[in-house]
Amino acid sequence: MSIIQQKIYLNKNASGATLSFPLSGGIDFSGYQQEIDNITEETKEELINPIEDYEIRRFRYARSVVTTLSFRFLNSSNTSRSVSFTNAGFTSAELSESADVVRNSFFIADFYDTFSANTQTRLFTTYLTQIGNSPTYEFDDDELANQLCYWNVPKWFLDEQPDNLVYVYIKFSFYNAKDGKLQLFYNQAINDINNPENLYFQAYLYPELKTFRFPNTSLNAYEVNPNYAYVQRNNDTFQNFENKKQTYPTGNVFEDDGTYDTVN
Repeated sequence: MSIIQQKIYLNKNASGATLSFPLSGGIDFSGYQQEIDNITEETKEELINPIEDYEIRRFRYARSVVTTLSFRFLNSSNTSRSVSFTNAGFTSAELSESADVVRNSFFIADFYDTFSANTQTRLFTTYLTQIGNSPTYEFDDDELANQLCYWNVPKWFLDEQPDNLVYVYIKFSFYNAKDGKLQLFYNQAINDINNPENLYFQAYLYPELKTFRFPNTSLNAYEVNPNYAYVQRNNDTFQNFENKKQTYPTGNVFEDDGTYDTVN
């Protein structure tokens, strides 16, 4: 380790001196702001993973007819499904008033290159946050009224596709902010629990036109029984916390015993 020795001269009438040391512990030509910026960047690299930025291509729904997506939730006894948020545990008042538990809930759409869990790669994820009063949504080309109008597909995936017709597979789930659970869905058109494609909905991408569509105009997503081990494993992958509002103590004088008292 090298040692830097420096002489500091003081006026005979001076009572002391102020010494400034650089933040990095080194002596170079950087100014104070540069030192702060350098340490901030180094610390950020140590604390978080580097950001992976990649190009995307925006695809728009393009079909002469509307495609309807309906989610059927199980009731509290897990005996029947219906296209209703009340089955998901929300009350009519919560839905009509857009209560916090409703506004903080959302659908998740995970896109994959194949339905095989052993070889698949997740391409991207999009969210449906406009809950409304009924879990029925439409794919159309009205970008102002439809949150599902656009998909942002990574360019690296499109570059690997030799054809102008690309298949992607979508897995839908719903985060329920009222009970902090993730509810999964399967494709009712493939009602076979032994078929791995059962949990996915197929869609078509057209890279040259930058458009997408579905093979069918009616998509029915049925909730998977929450008692299944597969659903429970998915819920174990994240943690919930109760975001409570802080309650401040009353009074304007702090006492020795740790309490507050009101003094006029």
